Amino acid sequence: MVSTDTGREIWLDCWWPLAVFSAEVILLTLQVRSEEKRLEKDFGEEYIAYKKRVRRFF
Repeated sequence: MVSTDTGREIWLDCWWPLAVFSAEVILLTLQVRSEEKRLEKDFGEEYIAYKKRVRRFF
């Protein structure tokens, strides 16, 4: 999705796709952090150990 959005921004040569992309990134990050807190609450140390082994987005 990132490459599609970035390509569209370059092709259209306007600011609003960049604003939409930035909003997507912010909202996704907020959602992921919220879910991580819930998973830590539900699974405790097991999930914390998993987070140390696996990166957040990649």
